[in-house]
Amino acid sequence: MPPKGATIGPQKALCDTCPRNETKPDRLRIQEVKRIHEIEADPHTCFLAQGVICMGPAIRSGCGEACLNINMPCRGCFGPVEGVQDSGANFISAISTLLDAESDEEVESVIETLDDPAGYLYRFTLPSSILRKRMEENKLDL
Repeated sequence: MPPKGATIGPQKALCDTCPRNETKPDRLRIQEVKRIHEIEADPHTCFLAQGVICMGPAIRSGCGEACLNINMPCRGCFGPVEGVQDSGANFISAISTLLDAESDEEVESVIETLDDPAGYLYRFTLPSSILRKRMEENKLDL
């Protein structure tokens, strides 16, 4: 048996193998988060460049880009890349660097356009996330 935690998938992020990566601008800037059903997504352009949340930067490749091939953003089903303890937290960090906002109010207005961030970012990884550990620590403090 392989050792606990071993995977048979590549050790690259999905963005590294995404055919849309060629269309990604050098500096991505998101002013508004759009849901995939709200726009007619260009099938050849990076989802993040279109303002659509795609988990590709935080998720392991090896799935064959099934979602991307049908013009849907990555939802994270193949799990985090090696060395990432919490893919949701990793993606929150990544997305925060992409926000095109200068003030706290602008940041807040962009974040408000993302419905249910915990549900979206932790769809497949909530049981192993640091969120649960923090909630348990807070209960102990009470």
